[in-house]
Amino acid sequence: MTFQSLQYFLTVYEEHSITAAARRLFISQQSLSVHIHKLEQTCGTALFTRYPILTPTYAGDRLAETACEILRLKKEILAELKEIEEGQIGKMMLGFSGVLAEDYLPPILQQFYQRYPKIEVAAITSNSADLEDQTVAGQLDLYIGTSVSKNNVITTVPLIDIHLIAAVREDVLRRYTNFSDEQIERGLEGGITLAEIQDVPMIFPVRGWRVREALDYHIREHKLKIKPILETHQAVALSACIKGIGAGILYSTTSLNQSLDTKRILKFPIRNIDYRISSCICYRRDHFLSAYEEDFIEFTKTYFEQSSLL
Repeated sequence: MTFQSLQYFLTVYEEHSITAAARRLFISQQSLSVHIHKLEQTCGTALFTRYPILTPTYAGDRLAETACEILRLKKEILAELKEIEEGQIGKMMLGFSGVLAEDYLPPILQQFYQRYPKIEVAAITSNSADLEDQTVAGQLDLYIGTSVSKNNVITTVPLIDIHLIAAVREDVLRRYTNFSDEQIERGLEGGITLAEIQDVPMIFPVRGWRVREALDYHIREHKLKIKPILETHQAVALSACIKGIGAGILYSTTSLNQSLDTKRILKFPIRNIDYRISSCICYRRDHFLSAYEEDFIEFTKTYFEQSSLL
């Protein structure tokens, strides 16, 4: 039983005539009769009664229903396979470092889906070491991490370096410090130390993250009197800064998206803290990059570059 034999059968079934069906299929009546006879042998039953007129049997009616469905599915799967071949449909297993996911994952995926609406993306967030292990094991196609892999199985595409900033509303900074206009402008350009703003209420990353370990070590080494009033994740810390609760220690990649009706938010690079991470896209060296994966890498590189200029 072949797709062709089913198509021939359905044509005879619709025409109720070997002659009319053969004319429609542009084959001889004899050839069509042979096809129908072989199909009946395969099915083990008659599909038509020949006399007094060509009429489908009950078995013929049942086969017609199934044949229509089979040929419909054939048409759909061939169209889908063509899209897969052309890179228009597929699935991408993507890993994203939790440090970067909040700010970068939604806009990157939004741009990607505009170009590839039929590509399914299964995204997970975790730390870079875990994402690397999953990529090496073949569980992820790509991951965007915050450390350059030293595994020779992994190919690394650099993105941007990430450092720490202190984000604080200008009115909050002036309330707790004696910063002059000149000091503010100098700090925005060249950075400040935590010691300069230690009297401002602080919003820190949660314990257990490498960034928090670097902050706590710096505070101990310099004997600073800093006790954070809030320990939370980046999104909450940013919201707290905008509301004037205090100064948030954020990643330099954090987007403020300040509206016109909010107070001015100052973003000071923090000096003298041993913390810098290098964001990168990683994948197995032997992984074949599909067209949509190559485009995803380009989308990501472009978005990171544009974000670094803001």
